[in-house]
Amino acid sequence: MDIWLKNEHNYIKESTYFLYLTIIENHLKTYFKKRKVSTISNKDFQSFVLDKLSRGRLDGKRRAVKKTVKRYDSCIKSLC
Repeated sequence: MDIWLKNEHNYIKESTYFLYLTIIENHLKTYFKKRKVSTISNKDFQSFVLDKLSRGRLDGKRRAVKKTVKRYDSCIKSLC
């Protein structure tokens, strides 16, 4: 994920870069741990999104809203 983001940095807006950076660092890496993107299936990504919709934050205080999930989805689609 880090390599992909570094390569994409030159081709995306700065605001998009920071959005993707935040999603990757705070959500995808904590959920998928040290797995490589190539080993993560669509079903795995669906599980991630469903988990965020039902549980939300790692501390469980809030669930993710649809707008946030759309941002996750956009980042994930760009990764694949």
